[in-house]
Amino acid sequence: MDKYIETFPHQLMEAIRISETIRKIKTQKTINNIIITGMGGSGIGGAIVKEYVQDTIKIPIAINNSYTLPAYANKNTLVICSSYSGETVETVSALEHAIKNKCAIICITTGGAIEKIAEKNKILIIRIPGAMPPRTCLGYSIVAQLFILYKAGFIKKDFIPEIEAASKYLYSNTKSIRTSAKTLAKKLHNKIPLIYASVAMQSIGIRWKQQMNENPKMHSFANAISEMNHNELVGFHHENENMAIVFLRNADDDAQIKKRFDLSKKFIQKKVYAVFEVYSEGNSMLEKMFYLIHLGDWVSFYLAELRNVDAVKIEVLDKLKKELAKK
Repeated sequence: MDKYIETFPHQLMEAIRISETIRKIKTQKTINNIIITGMGGSGIGGAIVKEYVQDTIKIPIAINNSYTLPAYANKNTLVICSSYSGETVETVSALEHAIKNKCAIICITTGGAIEKIAEKNKILIIRIPGAMPPRTCLGYSIVAQLFILYKAGFIKKDFIPEIEAASKYLYSNTKSIRTSAKTLAKKLHNKIPLIYASVAMQSIGIRWKQQMNENPKMHSFANAISEMNHNELVGFHHENENMAIVFLRNADDDAQIKKRFDLSKKFIQKKVYAVFEVYSEGNSMLEKMFYLIHLGDWVSFYLAELRNVDAVKIEVLDKLKKELAKK
């Protein structure tokens, strides 16, 4: 797993190279909404993209993690189907619904059923490199989706230099990032991490949670500030030494969000093992997002080492898929 994680900065640059080959996207109808559908490691990329573009894009984007599409999906909907393997049953089903509803469709995959269905229906396919665990290919997913939005005319190309700068920054600071990750992993070992991020980066908190679930095989949970201030904060009424809190913060967060982080820490820190604050690094929003993603991936890897488990294997998920496939 460490070999996959350490190539992430290079993956971002390779993803640009692959995505730049996408021709200008012209749809046959007016698009007034976008649905990004996918699961797990493929699905989280859509959530990250949505958070990144939501302050600039002029039409709504919905994230879909289901077998079906919302009832409003129609000929004026652009559906982006993201499935690394191309065999994700929920995404295959959602793709079939999109075809039935005459949606505009673009697929991101390495092959599988998604590729076959797309080829049969003459749907644009963005093919990304295969033979890796899907969760290690987040860079390909995010960059491809951003290029789709750009090539379709929904966003400007400002994100490209941001990705290039992020890749350079992560590569140049690999040693310090890994050191910080290892230090935090030691503090989280044998604890249940609760990850809190601002709503602007809630997807990054979910990514941390997912990586802790799959790589070190441990429970972790994620929520957003200020949503957790309206419910979850009450759950810290009793002390619980098994819980460790991780705040994912940005120096330029809104003043009210900063205040909520500070007050939440004040109320929580005596009720749990510890509260750890992790600040993003970088100049742009994308740089900060990629920094936290990369740091979280390393934290999950070092936790896997501490727990003496294979970070790559996800045997129970493989067994579940086999059972679901039985007729």
